[in-house]
Amino acid sequence: MLINNKKVIAVKKFPYSYASYSVESRPEDESYEHDIVRICYRRALSFLKQNENSTDDDLKMQVITLKYLLFRFVNNRFRKFISTKELISNLKDRGFENINTTKFRTAVIGKLRDADVIISSNSKGYKIPATKSELYDYVNFEQSIILPIVARLVKSRNLLYEGTEGNFDLFARDEYKQLVSMLGKQLL
Repeated sequence: MLINNKKVIAVKKFPYSYASYSVESRPEDESYEHDIVRICYRRALSFLKQNENSTDDDLKMQVITLKYLLFRFVNNRFRKFISTKELISNLKDRGFENINTTKFRTAVIGKLRDADVIISSNSKGYKIPATKSELYDYVNFEQSIILPIVARLVKSRNLLYEGTEGNFDLFARDEYKQLVSMLGKQLL
């Protein structure tokens, strides 16, 4: 507790816990959307609660990265995206020397998202979102990657299907049923 002239200026809890952070405490940020924050922040805390004491190296990297994202979320008023390079550097500083960008994106960020942690991203990096705009950044960024890849797959499949007069369907294998279901009408 900080006291100035017999008035309480602030009450600080130590040690700090992310669970004690109030998502309602950002009135200075007009773009801050409480429902978005509440959902995203709770998902992150839930993951930490379940995995914080794991001995698995991939889970340790996920926990370290998520704590870094949460630290920046709670303490950085301007809430900029955190670069992949900075997040990897943080992992290397904590003993995970053999991590590269591909492994980081698949074993850390991808697995966090698979575990229901909502992380927004764009070309500048990653963050725990606090606004719809940051979530739309994520959708737009992922869409810019996914759609061209899917379009190339469909084009290849359709060209082969037409060229063989329907005798070869690249997507006919059982392992592609989900892909065919998603693509639906785009296929010849």
